[in-house]
Amino acid sequence: MTSTDPSACDHFGGSPQCRSFHPGHHTHWIHARRLGETPWGWRDAVVREVDGCSITVVYLDGGRPVRLWHHEPLTDELEVGGPVRLHEQYYALGSPLGWLNVVVRGGRGPVPVPADPAAWEDETTGGVQDLRTGRAVALDWRQDDDR
Repeated sequence: MTSTDPSACDHFGGSPQCRSFHPGHHTHWIHARRLGETPWGWRDAVVREVDGCSITVVYLDGGRPVRLWHHEPLTDELEVGGPVRLHEQYYALGSPLGWLNVVVRGGRGPVPVPADPAAWEDETTGGVQDLRTGRAVALDWRQDDDR
């Protein structure tokens, strides 16, 4: 992909499915691995607005809304008021949908590395990409029946 337009999707061989791993598109397995290796980097938030490919979230501890963009419309998949997490260092939105690669506009910047990253070892996961959807499988997201 040579375009710097984040909304431009790569379509190899005439395929209608996007194949881009640029911010806001699919999550590469290496991207997912880095997310799993830095569990301290997530901040809890709620969805404030979903308008097609644009998402606005607000951190639970306050602050200005953060605007996100994903190449697929998420209006039917994310619920206003629903819980999500944002990993600004690796530009990902965590939700029951998985880990979505997003463009982050605004925000606070990455969560600082903790003094003892080894203390997070039990929460570290691998990185798994769903090749059908291009989303990372959120190995750390527990459903109600998993608790």
